[in-house]
Amino acid sequence: MKYLIAFLLLFFGIEVFSQQYSSFRLEGRIRGYPESKLVLNRVIGHKELKIRDIITDKGGTFDLLFNEALPSGFYRLRVDQPNRRDMINLLISEKIIGLVTHIDYFADSARFSGSSQNISMHEYMRLKGDYEARLSILEHLLSIYPADKRFYPQIVSEINTLQDELIHDVDKITSRFPGTLLTAYIRSDLEPRFNPAFSAASRQEYVMDNFLNDIDFLDTLLLYSDLFPNKAISYIMLHRNQAYDRVQQADAFIKGVDKLLQRTLIEPKVFNFILEYLISGFEQIGSEEVLTHIANNYEALEQCITDKDSGELQRRIEGYKRLAEGKPAPTIDATDINGKPFILASIKADNILLFFYASWCPYCTAMLPRIKELAIQVNADTLAANQPRLTVLAVSIDVDQQAYKDLLQKNSLEADALKNFWFNHCDFRGWEGKVANDYYLYATPTLILLDRNLNIKKKPSGVEELKALLNR
Repeated sequence: MKYLIAFLLLFFGIEVFSQQYSSFRLEGRIRGYPESKLVLNRVIGHKELKIRDIITDKGGTFDLLFNEALPSGFYRLRVDQPNRRDMINLLISEKIIGLVTHIDYFADSARFSGSSQNISMHEYMRLKGDYEARLSILEHLLSIYPADKRFYPQIVSEINTLQDELIHDVDKITSRFPGTLLTAYIRSDLEPRFNPAFSAASRQEYVMDNFLNDIDFLDTLLLYSDLFPNKAISYIMLHRNQAYDRVQQADAFIKGVDKLLQRTLIEPKVFNFILEYLISGFEQIGSEEVLTHIANNYEALEQCITDKDSGELQRRIEGYKRLAEGKPAPTIDATDINGKPFILASIKADNILLFFYASWCPYCTAMLPRIKELAIQVNADTLAANQPRLTVLAVSIDVDQQAYKDLLQKNSLEADALKNFWFNHCDFRGWEGKVANDYYLYATPTLILLDRNLNIKKKPSGVEELKALLNR
């Protein structure tokens, strides 16, 4: 959460937009959704900031009036109901926007009035969806139909015609709105035109080489849309190959990361955004090789944002430098929940596992008993000699003492059977705890495996990888 807050502050602080209007009105009707809640969010890259709750009346209508101007950019109207993710993208560009749709077909049946840019934006989205569906069918035909048969040239011709039609339709839309965010978005969103007569491998290579060419990395207003994250993930995934092993795939991703970041260096605001987005993405998939490469080769550009914001991003980068495989682990001099000292330098074990978790994290609570069971198994033959093969320091970032103690009790984590190889630590300072800070903690659960010399051996993504590292 602290990174989300810093991220939002970062992007709200980087630019002030001129406003066309002193007020703004969003009015509409959601058929089949009487006296129910909607929420209007501002789009900031791949994240959203809540602007206002909306309650429809008995007829499903609503009338939202802002007496102040809203910043230009993309907004998102969401259905606020459990297990529903329905949403409609809005472009704030006119003083009044009218919307009518049906709750069962929320985005597909959306129709706008009073806003030519929103009408055109959703026209483009429908054109793009239709184009991608038809292109997918034609590309499949191209891959299975014999190239020496007479129907094959017709498939090639149809793909070329389809691409020409999309470009023609896009030109019609964007010519009506020169110099606007809508036009910048559409032009940057288009993927490169390709020659379908090329082999599949050649087409892939051509698209990879030209994918970034038409993206306007200088336009910082695009930061207030989902354009940059959508294009970044699409480009990186072009480098994914199911035939690769982990090392090969990491090398391929690194090539994509380098090309993408080099292109964004022309605009520091965009560079910092893409850098943060890539770090967050590779953190989620646990690609330490890519994260270490980023940390060793890139730094946040401080001149475009406040020192605090650049420092938060730079801190994450610094963490990957200092916690890379083979690096010495930061020293730990702490106490367990009962005041018993835990000094990392004094631990003599073949493996030392640092397990960062929290009682409110469901992945953590599911993983905790599995790690406990594994530690008992690994140490089963060595406990008599009081020389554990695996010592565990379980560091909680809880702030609620009762919730933490309940979790310890539920999992019997203070049992006598664990006392020689399991230590429980929590200072109830959450993310700001000393051990969490020293280890640049950004998410839970996080596992860091150390060797006997207290060097970082690996950061396993889960219990199965940990088992493999321990030969279990």
